[in-house]
Amino acid sequence: MPHYYPKKPTQTEVKEVIETAMNKFLLTVRTSDTSSMLYIGGVNVWCIGCQVLHGEPVANMPKIEYNETCSLTGRYKRGIDTVGILALLMTYVHDRFPNVTNITFDDYSWRSCDEQQTIDLAPFYYLMYGVTWYMNKMGATFEKEADAAHFTDANRQFQQLKTTMTWAEFDAEVTTAHPLPDSEMRRLYEGSETWPVFFSKVKEQVPIEDLCRYMAPWVKDFVRNRAGLLFESMKMVMPVVGAIPYTISPFTKRTNGGTRKQHRRRRGIDLQ
Repeated sequence: MPHYYPKKPTQTEVKEVIETAMNKFLLTVRTSDTSSMLYIGGVNVWCIGCQVLHGEPVANMPKIEYNETCSLTGRYKRGIDTVGILALLMTYVHDRFPNVTNITFDDYSWRSCDEQQTIDLAPFYYLMYGVTWYMNKMGATFEKEADAAHFTDANRQFQQLKTTMTWAEFDAEVTTAHPLPDSEMRRLYEGSETWPVFFSKVKEQVPIEDLCRYMAPWVKDFVRNRAGLLFESMKMVMPVVGAIPYTISPFTKRTNGGTRKQHRRRRGIDLQ
């Protein structure tokens, strides 16, 4: 859980309330002569940050994380609010720093299967959809042309592997009990030409939490060993676009924890 770091002596700090139609957050901007650090989250923790080097066209997002206390409303939903806070960050950067055209990041994303187990989201999502979550939801690509070319080639070969890898070979690599009877899993496997088709068929019959627990112990190694893809080592880049309308108002702490607001509106385009 990322708590706010102490402000450096060389930085000035401004705290404001930033609000969309879906939620309300604390926006903290720390500025020095050379850079600005942006944090969006709740009063005690932030869930997304971005460093902008003044004059540079590319910013960096060092962290994005889910936490139920990420908003000022106390209502922060996994999934939909993660997309929303990411779109909000990009819209704010688009408005405040118009020279910034892209944001880079390392994909260390994960999700909870239950209270005890987590899964690496990039390979999990890739097996089901053929791309990562950021590629699908945010239009992200690989920063380096060599990584983009490697992904295209590796993905082509990996999907071809599905047509030649037997059920027995796949079954031998899976370290957990299948979520469906072996006969049904084999039927789905042998009736699917690609990995996304196979896992989408399984997903239709298995709750996502059970599928998550099933794949968590082996999915990262399977994608790395069989596809040659380790997403966390391949830096990603997202285009900065104005995505959602928001309002900004002063942040004023009260003894009851509330805030007083005097809105000034910034406009974006509707998020689809």
